[in-house]
Amino acid sequence: MDPSIPNRDDQHGGVQAVGWLSQLIKLSMRSTLNWNRLSSGGQESLDMIAHKIGRILSGGDPHDRQHWEDIAGYARAAMRSFDQTDR
Repeated sequence: MDPSIPNRDDQHGGVQAVGWLSQLIKLSMRSTLNWNRLSSGGQESLDMIAHKIGRILSGGDPHDRQHWEDIAGYARAAMRSFDQTDR
């Protein structure tokens, strides 16, 4: 492992655990009725939220404020994209 790259597995969860959980959530989202009705920005926002959920549930501290702030930010970004597109 390259010592210049910090290992954040304890804080965020290992890539395998986070990857397994976030991919499962993403697969579930893509199987829903409204997935294809979302803009690419809405879909990407949900993908990023799924990733953050994976980190919250796999990492060392589920109360890490940054994860929750990021989720709120992705939701706000999706809402801005809805204002800019015709639905």
